[in-house]
Amino acid sequence: MSVLSFTSNTAKRKKIIEDLGPMPSSVTFPTYTTDLYYQPESSWQFGDKYTKYDKRRVLMHGEEHVPLAVVSKTYNNTKTHADQFHPLEEMILASDLNIEGLERTIETSHDGARAYARYKFPAHTIEIDKDDPVSLEVLGRNSFDFSWPSVFQGGGWRMVCTNLLVFGTVIAIAKRRHTKNLDIQGAIKELGNCLDHFLVETEKWKEWKDFPIHTNEAFGVFAELSRNQYAQDHLKDLNSNQLSILQILNESAVSKNKTLTYLWEKYTRTYRPAIGNNLWAVFNTLTDWSTHNQEPKRDKTNQTVASMQVAASERVRKVLNMNETFRRAAA
Repeated sequence: MSVLSFTSNTAKRKKIIEDLGPMPSSVTFPTYTTDLYYQPESSWQFGDKYTKYDKRRVLMHGEEHVPLAVVSKTYNNTKTHADQFHPLEEMILASDLNIEGLERTIETSHDGARAYARYKFPAHTIEIDKDDPVSLEVLGRNSFDFSWPSVFQGGGWRMVCTNLLVFGTVIAIAKRRHTKNLDIQGAIKELGNCLDHFLVETEKWKEWKDFPIHTNEAFGVFAELSRNQYAQDHLKDLNSNQLSILQILNESAVSKNKTLTYLWEKYTRTYRPAIGNNLWAVFNTLTDWSTHNQEPKRDKTNQTVASMQVAASERVRKVLNMNETFRRAAA
């Protein structure tokens, strides 16, 4: 499919944006602040004696009435998540991006304190290899708990395995703090640059397809992403043939690491057989984990798959930037 710009017919472009429909209630809810109370340590043994904390207030979900964040007493933000995402749609409308077939997915996490808006651009699709298309995607993030301001960044969507592909660097379209106005014109320019970055990244991915990698190197990448210290500490023994990958995996300190186990099984059973011993197969193994192996933990009820995917994608991005194998491929 073509990656050329779509027609500048404003009416048609507006209709495409309108057809996305209204933002769901999960991101349009109002917020309000209420007093914050705390229990001094001196009163712990005497029952529920709480004292009002004058320097802070609690930001509450206006419909669920659950706390979202502790804010300053002068906090006065009345904007919803949707209010932060609408400018992104204005930028998409005013950009040179081809928006035919535009898709939008909205998700939230942390009781509504964080929100995610994904925009997929199927008209901007590149063939990395035969029958291996990747389309442009833009992710918008907003938070009430100060995890981040409104951040919009680019990525890719690999249709074969539905993996969310991470750009090696964060392509920030705009960072909009809740108390400041957004520079729409500047942001539109950055959104246009996002397509340029997408084209650069896809060319890099094509090169990775032809970049051979030793099995030990692939395992080293997975050990780094998994943050398993035992596996990382014994990579020299692996490369000197004093230990095998199977021996390392059978160590209790490694076998209990679900991330490393998942990565190795996906690589050896799915991606290496289908793609080959190359960096493209390794990269897809990483993004498979960040996309599909994220399950909220029972003791952290405010987590969602979307929030975990974002955190996992940042871990993948760090590996892309810091791992020696990927740095060698970029040289």
